[in-house]
Parts: sequence; structure tokens; C-alpha cells
Amino acid sequence: MLITEVVIGSPAYKEGQAAGMVLLIFDNQAVTELESFKAARKKCTENKPVLMLVLSARGKHLVVFGTYDKRLGS
Repeated sequence: MLITEVVIGSPAYKEGQAAGMVLLIFDNQAVTELESFKAARKKCTENKPVLMLVLSARGKHLVVFGTYDKRLGS
């Protein structure tokens, strides 16, 4: 799923994500479109680290968010 916007100051921004990157895996689930991302996000365990695999112009990168807060979506 193509990342089209990252809010400055958000957890994604702080982890180095940027518009133009491609989200491949979110919390051990393949992401191919917005609906699969939403489904993977709903399955997350709150206050548990989340692992993501993103693709940028520099290659594939693993990103780990310390905890997932369902109220914030990050």
C-alpha cells in the first residue's frame, strides 16, 4: 500500500516514514490496499509493539513502533 501522506510529528514521521514509501507488512500481515491495512490494524493488540516492513527508494526497512494505541491509530 502506497503511503501518500505522513503527518509531521506523528509516530510514523518520527520513525522515518514518508510519502512515497510502500507499506508491505503491518503486524505480521501483508498489506496490499487500504482495506487490508485497516483489517490488520484492527487485529493489533493494544500497548504491544508493532512491526512493519516498508519499501523506500533505499530498499526494505523494518520499523518497530514501541506500542500501538488504537485510539490514535498508531
